[in-house]
Amino acid sequence: MKYKFFILTILLSFFIAQDRSTLFATGDGDPDTSLGGHSIQLTENEVLGASDRFFLSNEYMLERVYVYLSYEPEFMFDTQSIEVQIAEDDNGKPGIPVSSNILELDYDNFEGKWYSFLLLENCLKTEPSSFYWLTVLPMEGTNAKWIYSEESSFIFSTTADGGETWEDYSIGQAGSAAVTGEQIYIPPFDGGDVNGDFIVNILDAVQLVQYVLGNISFDDDQIDAGDLNQDGGINILDVVAMMNIILFNGNDLVTEFLYEDLNVSSPSFGQLVGPPIYQGMITGYYFGKAG
Repeated sequence: MKYKFFILTILLSFFIAQDRSTLFATGDGDPDTSLGGHSIQLTENEVLGASDRFFLSNEYMLERVYVYLSYEPEFMFDTQSIEVQIAEDDNGKPGIPVSSNILELDYDNFEGKWYSFLLLENCLKTEPSSFYWLTVLPMEGTNAKWIYSEESSFIFSTTADGGETWEDYSIGQAGSAAVTGEQIYIPPFDGGDVNGDFIVNILDAVQLVQYVLGNISFDDDQIDAGDLNQDGGINILDVVAMMNIILFNGNDLVTEFLYEDLNVSSPSFGQLVGPPIYQGMITGYYFGKAG
């Protein structure tokens, strides 16, 4: 739950922040179209495509992909399309695609343009210390060029059968591209919060007991959170310590709230009620569904 919360926080930040982190880029600005490019073309016998490899050292949520292409219209207002993929690495070649998008090329800018698409809806999270591939393939009727990068120090591969097989990677001018995203940060689990919901309560105690009984397993973060007496393991002593936290220490996250009393028979009907109002007067609260 904690993980999902922080993923949601990161996704929301995409919409309100102005600048993104560039995780991979083949250069700054528009590339020189006179350099040529990798053929992105579908012919009678071949499906020509290309792919750039990039390395990510940490976990990221990918936001947007950019590729720079030109194409040759066969007739006026001829629109052509490409498929852009993010793929895992398979022993130095593009592997299984984890994201795929179809982009329509712009007739008004057939001589060269940056094309991009968002990856937010895909919730595409990368693995740390891993290679990925950015692939461009043609759709039917496409005769395009993925314009070369100006630098010749990038790893790339090409295909003649639509990505069924790939050539061994080369180092040189890759297709001009960029990938942006944000690094994922997941704070450590707090002491006792073994289910990662930011609150230490009876739900954590239940999970801790189940772990001690051998009925469930914990990951390393949960073990650290559950080892309350810091003796290197989780046992009945940690269960006792957790119950002390729940019963006697309280929890600031759930004690400072106010809700409107909707019970028409209540003397506080229409008023805001909660722990601050009845501090020291009652021992618990029950909230039912109105109506």
